[in-house]
Amino acid sequence: MLNSRIHTVVFDLDNTLWDWVSYAVKTYPAMRDLLVRQTGETRERVTECMRNFYQRAGTIESSWLVQDLERQGLFKADEADRERLIKAVRSTFHSCRQKYLRFFEGFPSILEKAAENDVRCLVHTDAPATHAASRIRHLYLDQTLCNGMIAMPDNLPREVPGRFLKKFERENYGVRFPVHLANREKPNADIEEPLGMTADEIGEGVAYVGDNYPKDMGQIARYGGVGIHAEYGKSKPSDLEIVREFSGHQIANRNSAQDATVIQFPNVIPAKRPHDIPRILGWR
Repeated sequence: MLNSRIHTVVFDLDNTLWDWVSYAVKTYPAMRDLLVRQTGETRERVTECMRNFYQRAGTIESSWLVQDLERQGLFKADEADRERLIKAVRSTFHSCRQKYLRFFEGFPSILEKAAENDVRCLVHTDAPATHAASRIRHLYLDQTLCNGMIAMPDNLPREVPGRFLKKFERENYGVRFPVHLANREKPNADIEEPLGMTADEIGEGVAYVGDNYPKDMGQIARYGGVGIHAEYGKSKPSDLEIVREFSGHQIANRNSAQDATVIQFPNVIPAKRPHDIPRILGWR
C-alpha cells in the first residue's frame, strides 16, 4: 500500500478502464463481413485490404476505411453508392460499440473513490483524440470525476470532405473535460504540461495505471513515479490473433495488454483486478 503522497493518478483507457480487445474482436469482423456482402469480394481479399489501410494509417482506428478500399480497387461506386456504404459500415461499427464496449468491473466507481480521497484523475491514450472521445462519450466517462485527457492528434487525410470535418472540429472533442494532444506516443510522451506539473513533481506525486507494461510503465518510469500494471487487462491469445488479422502485429501489440519485458521498471505494482487499485493506493 502506498502512502498519501500520491495526489494524481493517470489511467490508460483501452484494456485498463474498459475491455477494448473484446469489443474489437466483434467489431472488425462484423465490418469485414458487411463489406464482403456489399462488394462481392472474398473475405480474404477484404481482410487484406483492411489490413493494408490500417497499417498505412498507423492505427486501427480511422474514419477513412471505405474511401481507401475504393482507392485500392476493392470496389467502384458513384457518390451515392459510396455514401450508402460509408453509412452502412459506420452503422455496423456503432452498433458493435453499443453492444460490446463495457467498463471493467469496478469502473467508473474507482474514479469516484479517487475524488473522495482528494486525488485528481486523468486519462492518457495513444488512440486518436476523436476516437478516444467517442468512447468516453459512449460510456459517459466525462460525466464522472475525471479531470482531463491526453490523446494523440487525429491523422487526417490530405483531402477531407467538408461534411466530415464537423466531426473533427467539435469543441473540445465533445467531452466535458480538457483534452490535451500528446507530442509523442507512450512511453515517450511529455506529460508535464497536461498535468500542470514539473518532471520532479510527477515523480513524487503521480501514479500511472495501465495494461501495457512497456508503454504505460515505461511512461511513468521516465519520471521516476509509481506504476500500477493492470494485469487484469490481458486478453486471450485467440482474441489478439483476430485483431492482428486486421491490423498486423505491431499495431495489435500497441493496442493490447503486454507483460513485463526483459526491461523491468522500478516502482511497479501489479493489479490483478481493478479493485486492487484503491487498495494499492491506500484509499479509504
